[in-house]
Amino acid sequence: LETVVWRGADRIVLPDIPGLTGIYVNSINNHGWVAGFAGFPGTTTHAVVWKPNGNTYQAIDLGVLPGTTSSDAVGIDDLGRVVGWSTTLNFPPNGSPFMWSESTGMVDLSAQGYPDEPPLAISPGGSVATQYTWYQLEDPNSVVLMPPPPQSFSIGTESTAINDAGDQARFLISTSTENLRYLFRFHHEGTWQQISFTGNG
Repeated sequence: LETVVWRGADRIVLPDIPGLTGIYVNSINNHGWVAGFAGFPGTTTHAVVWKPNGNTYQAIDLGVLPGTTSSDAVGIDDLGRVVGWSTTLNFPPNGSPFMWSESTGMVDLSAQGYPDEPPLAISPGGSVATQYTWYQLEDPNSVVLMPPPPQSFSIGTESTAINDAGDQARFLISTSTENLRYLFRFHHEGTWQQISFTGNG
């Protein structure tokens, strides 16, 4: 298998990280930078940024936060800021959210006053969604708690998307015995709107 970027008619193969088998991409920004991780899920992985370099890509191994052994990048904004989670592989795992940029390297977000939760998504302008909050990078005072979900639903860590204003697309989990997932829109002013009335299981 090859992981590739299509640029017009060009098919560009993303380079591997030496010592880590497999690469997985999660996000691409407006400048063509790609974020994801290298390694096999469930084992040691490293967050990676693939940066355009002429007609190829340069792989940047972001490493891990001190005291952890594995990391994953979930998204990258248009300023080249990457968010993700760096953790241990023991049980229970012990981890912290991070932000990476070329100028700062990998920074522990929880040490800067942000929630100690794995980021789920980042917008082009740097709004970040977690399970129970959302916030703007570079402003720890911007943290907003997610309101309670509608009755008979709970908030999980399913796939999420967020825009610069804080509006989000989220799958909420029904609290019935089936635990089905339903698509909702969250408005940044604090309201939920159900989009899909068919659970995806």
